[in-house]
Amino acid sequence: MRFEFVVPGKPLGYTTHNRSNDRGGNKISAAVGAFWNYCKHVRKCAEAQCGVVMPLESSPENPWYIFTVAMFPTKNHADPENVHKGIKDALFYKAKCGDKYTGGAYVEPFYDKNYPCVLVTCIQAGDLRP
Repeated sequence: MRFEFVVPGKPLGYTTHNRSNDRGGNKISAAVGAFWNYCKHVRKCAEAQCGVVMPLESSPENPWYIFTVAMFPTKNHADPENVHKGIKDALFYKAKCGDKYTGGAYVEPFYDKNYPCVLVTCIQAGDLRP
């Protein structure tokens, strides 16, 4: 299987899942909440544009390769490596093996103030051709 989709909007990088301790509470920080909302957005884009069922499943016998191109609106932005990690987390969220058996790449940042987005290409190992 091979598919491509676009995640419109400002690319958001991976954020750790630690909970903040706010006056004795156990609340999720705003940054973590924003990251998980972005992950939902990524999954909805993949499902709507490609008809794939989330989460993707990877295994030693069935690895996936994920390639990302982040288009930022300004030069003040997340690290493209963290954007790539966030996309992988979104696609393999709650999968049996998570994103353990995945590979891929990301490129240096590109800039488009009128249409910030992430271009995503997903390829199963059996469909990877030179």
